[in-house]
Amino acid sequence: MKTFGLDYFTAPVDDAEKRQYDILGALQQRRSELSRTRLYPVIAELIELRETLQLLIEQKGKVDAAIPKQLTDVDWESKQLTYTQQHSDPQNLEKMFDLIEWSLPFLDAVIDEGKVLYDFVDENIILEDVGIVPMYTNEGYFFVPEHRSHIIHVLRYELSMLMSDGQHYRAMRTNEIEQVEEGGIIRTPEAIKLHIISTHRELPNPATFVCETELDFPYYETILPVVKRKLMMRLAA
Repeated sequence: MKTFGLDYFTAPVDDAEKRQYDILGALQQRRSELSRTRLYPVIAELIELRETLQLLIEQKGKVDAAIPKQLTDVDWESKQLTYTQQHSDPQNLEKMFDLIEWSLPFLDAVIDEGKVLYDFVDENIILEDVGIVPMYTNEGYFFVPEHRSHIIHVLRYELSMLMSDGQHYRAMRTNEIEQVEEGGIIRTPEAIKLHIISTHRELPNPATFVCETELDFPYYETILPVVKRKLMMRLAA
């Protein structure tokens, strides 16, 4: 699936009707992904694009002052617009903003569908402690089932602090270290934890969590991203 990005809006518009058709086609592809309960990367892509387009609208005056330069990129983190020199017609900018304004309701509709799916998945996932959780929780393990493949993914996580715009943010890196067969010899979360401690000795008393869910949704596109976000919130509480 082709990336749905800023170029759909900022490239010179020769045929507005065709560009609208292209945008609707890209949105339909993402709606199809959501209908197959594939949440990521669709929802993250659309939300980032929506925020970028809103930033463009808010900074329209700066864009107008940039003529005859063409907008080529947006650094959302620093909220800066990037231009390249081009022999441009001011009408192209008006067409761009008209296209953005036209597209926003369609974009919002698909985002809303994604949020509904996300909320449903989030409500049907429970994170439970495995044993006693130690004071140190910046590193540990969590277990996530993939029912359609009858396996349990065993992942290690590590929290770190990042700085952006003078603000500190928590980031979480994860790494799958093992897969356990559902219903196999190692059956319970407690047994999995003991197995991991015995085979990965760098964390003798790790914080450990297990995901409980009956959902049979795609693991990488839906279950895992939601569990990771849920775990981040659990650790930040």
